[in-house]
Amino acid sequence: MPPCPAPSDRTTVIYLPDLDVLPDLQPGWPPRVGAAYGLSADGSAAFVFFHADEPDPLPWISRHLRVPLDDFLVVPRRDGHGTRDLSFADEQALLAAIEAEHGLVDAARAWREATRVARPPAPAPARRAPRLTGIVRTG
Repeated sequence: MPPCPAPSDRTTVIYLPDLDVLPDLQPGWPPRVGAAYGLSADGSAAFVFFHADEPDPLPWISRHLRVPLDDFLVVPRRDGHGTRDLSFADEQALLAAIEAEHGLVDAARAWREATRVARPPAPAPARRAPRLTGIVRTG
């Protein structure tokens, strides 16, 4: 697949899978834990966990990915943030990458426990992201 086109000066895409889909992708997913999948134009990727009841997890995600809020695009669309449209194939590739990530449930559970005792959590380790095609910036 050809590389993901760089969206002007924004080089990181934050993919927020629907919370209802996470247990289907990763059996045993802890309740009320969300996951953001951060993908950089250089091909690196990282997961950041957040509390699902938090009204706006994007500042938390921004801080843990060390990317300013204005420098990333959010998929699906969130008011106040740039976005991209994903083709069906690209969204399926992202969901498959999340499904294939070994140890994600254990990492999410460990993060949930760590936040219960007020220790600062660490982002999930970086890995290579799937190459996306047919992405159009819409925001």
